[in-house]
Amino acid sequence: MHPHPSHEAIEIAEAILFPLAIPLAEPIRMSSETITHASTVLLKLTDQSGRVGWGETSAAPQMTGETVESLLDDLDHLLSQTKHVRWLSHKQIAPEQSRRARARPSARACQETALLDLISQHLGLPVWRLLTQGQAQPGALPVLRMVSGRTDEEEARDIRAHRDKGIFHWKIKVGLGEVKEDIRRVTYIMSVATDCLVSADANGAWSLAESLTFCKGVEGSGLAFIEQALAPNADLSDWTALRSQTTLPIGLDESVANRADLERFFKAQAMDGASLKLIKLGGIVEGVEALRFLNQSRLGANLACKVAETSLSAAATASIGFAGGGANWGLSLSNQYLCEDICAHPLAARNGVFHADQLGAVGIGIIPDEDRVRSLVSTSHSIRAYSRS
Repeated sequence: MHPHPSHEAIEIAEAILFPLAIPLAEPIRMSSETITHASTVLLKLTDQSGRVGWGETSAAPQMTGETVESLLDDLDHLLSQTKHVRWLSHKQIAPEQSRRARARPSARACQETALLDLISQHLGLPVWRLLTQGQAQPGALPVLRMVSGRTDEEEARDIRAHRDKGIFHWKIKVGLGEVKEDIRRVTYIMSVATDCLVSADANGAWSLAESLTFCKGVEGSGLAFIEQALAPNADLSDWTALRSQTTLPIGLDESVANRADLERFFKAQAMDGASLKLIKLGGIVEGVEALRFLNQSRLGANLACKVAETSLSAAATASIGFAGGGANWGLSLSNQYLCEDICAHPLAARNGVFHADQLGAVGIGIIPDEDRVRSLVSTSHSIRAYSRS
């Protein structure tokens, strides 16, 4: 495919918002909620030449405070404020969004992904290559899976079955009950997954005292790190105290939303790594910068989709990894937990890892099947369409 002239501006002729509700293959229990459906919004942008770009963002009431309704309203405002912009470069997106609309990160990320899809198609490049700044061919990203099962035996079978398929990165959801039960369960899982990189994610469920009890209780088990042990609004001094009083590496998720947050925690010696999500960061470009900071600082990096998102967000999140230098704590492709995806061939691990050549040669890397998209629209919401006029 030959690129179009680089000086040709992209103008949006039509935008369509698709609010989706997709059942999960099985419920996912977290410390603050049990998720049964993916509540996500897809954006389709069509430019003046007929090219189509796609973006996605998800409701996350416990993390970002966003609902499907607030996402639709934010995107409605953002699209209306930027509909006459002539897009010349990916470097233009964030300044235009900030100047014209007060949209929250989730909406900005959705629009940015769709625009990057269009711009990189226009240039004949994949999104990740557009953002590499001359970087060499990226390495594969290890795919992470959440431990699944209702009993110890079921969880052990799940680990063994997927380990046979090459999955060696795992995350255990903890903070669901008594800390002592989490210690027992994690210790058991580590006895099964002896050759794997396994983390535990509390989603901010614990106090400092409970966090220290857990961390000291699993020291020596081989657990790679504990993610978001404390509440997102916990004092920085609590994080520093936690890290200084345990040998278990400390990862952050809900507490960090951008590179400035990462730098603040790093300077305070309060973390060993972090989980990066598009809905927190505001877009792929910011995600690449945050990931480069983690890698340059020799910190752990996990790239994660919200539970659960489609192959579209999976492609966008993987693009961050390919452009930002890799993710040693794994890539969480949460489309693997859906009953149905938006494309005929959903993105998936290949022998436990994900390669850049699994994405398309131009754009974000996948092309949704619009018939599938329309079949998954939530019965509680309506499709919204906008024209340039």
